[in-house]
Amino acid sequence: MTDSLHKKRTNETSTQGRESLDTFLGVSSVKGEHDIAVIEHLNVPAGSYQGDGVDQIVLVHPISGRGNTRLNFDGSIIEAYSNVDYPRFAVVPKGLKSAHENDFHYSSVAIGVPDPIMEYTKDALGIQPTTDLEALHLNLHYNDHIRRLCLRIHESTKSEAPIAGLVVDHAAYSIASTLLTLSNQLTRPPAKSYPLTDEQLAIITDQMVSQLGERLKLTDLAKTFDWDVFRFSRSFKAKTGVSPHQYLLQLRIDHACQQLAVTQNAIAEIAYTCGFSNQAHMTTVFVNRVGATPAAFRQAFQG
Repeated sequence: MTDSLHKKRTNETSTQGRESLDTFLGVSSVKGEHDIAVIEHLNVPAGSYQGDGVDQIVLVHPISGRGNTRLNFDGSIIEAYSNVDYPRFAVVPKGLKSAHENDFHYSSVAIGVPDPIMEYTKDALGIQPTTDLEALHLNLHYNDHIRRLCLRIHESTKSEAPIAGLVVDHAAYSIASTLLTLSNQLTRPPAKSYPLTDEQLAIITDQMVSQLGERLKLTDLAKTFDWDVFRFSRSFKAKTGVSPHQYLLQLRIDHACQQLAVTQNAIAEIAYTCGFSNQAHMTTVFVNRVGATPAAFRQAFQG
């Protein structure tokens, strides 16, 4: 257990006039093989508060309350709105003193993530040992997986069951993995999107046209080049400026226009052969893209 995280009820107010969160210290416990410290701050009223520097990464997650909060990490200011339905967590960096102001009554849980867990998780994920969570420090974040893990730890610290420590350990490793993955995603340069070649676009266009009346799947189009869906979608949009779905819709409308202009086929039949679910669906898309109903378009061409 780390003394700087697991604090006692002392110093109710500071010389700067900020009240210490120790005043509202609730359940405080240490669980698991790695002595994971868990601190609850219960029924904290609106106001300004300070915290001491910590010697490990700490995740602070609200468990009740809603309103605006303002965090200060050694001069770096974060402002955000949080509520119990969309709770945003904060990552407190090692060694930095923090302070915050909130305009609402709240309770929260602070979970220390010891260095051994962070280092083991970096190695398991293949992340560089020098990677930290700096990308997460200057914002408040929502993550449903983190939310559920924090609630699991929150409940497990109150349990005397022998398995409670294992549950907390597992949840702490999952938190470390999620935080490192989120940080890595935020700092990683965006993947380059190489446009389809003219030949590749022609192949996809022919495939779409030949199957206009069928239910085309994006996975099937991507398999044409043995690509995954994400690479195919990025490359397609880089070439055409629109998504494959929007491109296909335009092909269907173009084919419908040809049918309406030169045939006497029923509009419902044209809608079906062009791949629309029904006449009403085609009419909605047609009006949005052409500016007239199918019937009015046919009247303009055939009189």
